[in-house]
Amino acid sequence: MLSGKEEYLVEADAMELDLVFYNLLKNAWEACKDQNEPQININVSASGRNVFIRFTDNGPRVNQGLVESMFVPGISTKSDGLGLGLSICRGLAEAHGGNLKAFLDEENRLVMELELPKISEIKERGE
Repeated sequence: MLSGKEEYLVEADAMELDLVFYNLLKNAWEACKDQNEPQININVSASGRNVFIRFTDNGPRVNQGLVESMFVPGISTKSDGLGLGLSICRGLAEAHGGNLKAFLDEENRLVMELELPKISEIKERGE
């Protein structure tokens, strides 16, 4: 399910942003695919100079320890995972002036939040 305003513009390399979205959606799907009714939610919002894209799913609840280790290269919860995807995605977000972070919602479900600067703010700074 997609919710929120869909009209925000960000300046980003399309292929790199596609890689970030693909990775976040793939991880969400792998987390919830065994649920009776798998659901992935994407919420788009803005605050100040930034656009926030939040990915949540109805997969199993996670603990804070997992959240804290998600971006450490080489650590994976998947038997066939390399543990590089999220750290690469965070690096791509940061290269675009943004960030990628993980936190738990009130139900201890994982939220992945991609933050990118609005395009109008980039132009105002003269970049």
